[in-house]
Amino acid sequence: MDNYPRRKQYTACDICRRRKVRCHVAFQSSSTCSACHRSGTECRFTTKAKRSSKHTTRTPRPGAPSQSHVQLHDGSGAEETPMADPISLQNGHGTSSSSEQEKLARTGLALFLKHGITNDTWAVFDSLDKLRIAYVGTAASNISHLVDLHRVSSPSELGQPSNSTTSDIDPIESLLHPGTPCKQEEGIKPLHYPYPPIRQDKAWTPNVDVFGITSTQNLLSDVSFVPEPEIRDALVAAYFEHIHPFLPFLSKDDFIGTESGKSPPLLLYQAVLMAGAHACSHPIVANNRHWLKSILFRRASMLFHIRHETDRIHLMQAAILFTWYTGDGDTVTGGPYYWAGIASRIGCGLGAHRRGTTLLSQHSLCFKLSWWSAFVCDVFSSLDTGRPNSIRLEEIDQLPITLDVDTPPLDSMSAETSLYNIAHLKFLKEMVELAYIGIDIIMANAPFPTQQFNVQAIDAKLGLWSVRSGVFSDTDNDPRTCQLGIHYNLLLLYLHRNNSDEPGSKSVCSIAAQTIVSLFEQLRVNDGLKQCPFTAVNAIMAAGIQIVTEIRATIVTGMHPVAIDALARLSRLLRSASALAEYWLGMESVHTVFKDLYEEYGYITQFLQGKGVVVSENSLECGICYLGYFL
Repeated sequence: MDNYPRRKQYTACDICRRRKVRCHVAFQSSSTCSACHRSGTECRFTTKAKRSSKHTTRTPRPGAPSQSHVQLHDGSGAEETPMADPISLQNGHGTSSSSEQEKLARTGLALFLKHGITNDTWAVFDSLDKLRIAYVGTAASNISHLVDLHRVSSPSELGQPSNSTTSDIDPIESLLHPGTPCKQEEGIKPLHYPYPPIRQDKAWTPNVDVFGITSTQNLLSDVSFVPEPEIRDALVAAYFEHIHPFLPFLSKDDFIGTESGKSPPLLLYQAVLMAGAHACSHPIVANNRHWLKSILFRRASMLFHIRHETDRIHLMQAAILFTWYTGDGDTVTGGPYYWAGIASRIGCGLGAHRRGTTLLSQHSLCFKLSWWSAFVCDVFSSLDTGRPNSIRLEEIDQLPITLDVDTPPLDSMSAETSLYNIAHLKFLKEMVELAYIGIDIIMANAPFPTQQFNVQAIDAKLGLWSVRSGVFSDTDNDPRTCQLGIHYNLLLLYLHRNNSDEPGSKSVCSIAAQTIVSLFEQLRVNDGLKQCPFTAVNAIMAAGIQIVTEIRATIVTGMHPVAIDALARLSRLLRSASALAEYWLGMESVHTVFKDLYEEYGYITQFLQGKGVVVSENSLECGICYLGYFL
């Protein structure tokens, strides 16, 4: 055991602070700590340690409520004094947890780029306890293609032969056995990579602030709070206007209780409020969107985990709505892939994936729409991460969505409402058909596919879908049409970018990326970005990867005018990504990454003007492959 004095230490070198390990420089006679000495790196101090003070007033964090007192309590009960909502307290208590999550989502990717695992300072770890493993997924995933970008030389070395053999070395084996690098089997790329943890270790016993409230006594009260009527009504209205059209498994009349007079289940109500906060334009919500979403998600997820709701279909529907919240960007124990999997499992347990011949028509329709909504979320989240989906097609015999049968009778609603619901159901129907094709792409990229898939056969299915859906013959450019076009072109990228050796596939990928850029621009002009689900982040990333790949290829071949044109497309994509960051926290990190790439390749202009090429210290080679590890 070390005999160092047990006292608070405020001095640590850059390496130890970044790796979150104890630095012994304060007790060394030399100016180099033991960790840096072992790794043979320079022991530097560029950031002054900040001392905390118990008497210092906490400064409001960026993005915290700008109003002095944001009321989110339930305004009911005129004879009783409403309890103060924990998140309306002015002293900032209870916000540290959500603030930390937002920081991870906003800056985690940039930290990986600057301090990637290719850095030669891994020897600072005394043990492998601090080691984290990242799985990049199959060749269908965005992360896998980001790794492939890393395996190409950096921009300053394009066009020059590379003598590096790091692509053949398993990063895990080389870390565990530094002296004997392990060669990969021919044709097999590494799937697991080590990286330093970005989340600090927690105490063995949880702290009170883990719940995001001031004391555990307020926990039960917190999960029951809803916003004041003005904000609450705005959130519900935003949900049914912007979110419900893409997940039409709730009845607005039943939810609001205009006919039955009943209040909706508390879990489902909190989940709807959270999803509504994603698109709500109320000034208080718009100015504090991510903060309010984290509060509402905390309440809904607590209700979910304590099993306050006993109706499993409501648990399934809440899990589907949770895909509209990404938290700190973790996709293993949270995020769309996690919650879509839970929703699918609950649906299978309920038998929602089976044809309910004895169910009442109302229950049958609810099961059907909930199941197909979970199905779409599960498939597209699996495609992006390159992980297995939760659903086996041979187990499903649920009835498909048919507009003539699923449309509610006209005597219970106006003709306008009926037509509006038909549009919702048509969108979900088209998305289900795309998801079926997406499963083919998932299976085609599996390590051991059960059957042979070829690009031409899947491509033919996509072509047939585009003709039947009429998505490209629609000139209205409404949000639903744009969303269908984005998902269609996203599947084209998922399918063809693994077959880039074929000239036809290269052309398809290039056109698909350009179309995605244009469709997001249309959504931005028509104020439709607020309706974009989590797949919008995947589409932006996939299009960005394709454009960067084209830029690299044109630089190598000397086609600089074409490269400049691709840079212009990347700039257009960045504008959409910046606007979309208002609604998805993870998009801010994606925007930062591709903005750095845009600036990195800006030296093309210098080259054409005969100027010297200057490549930044944090080059692409330092960490681009670690972009996906935080997602």
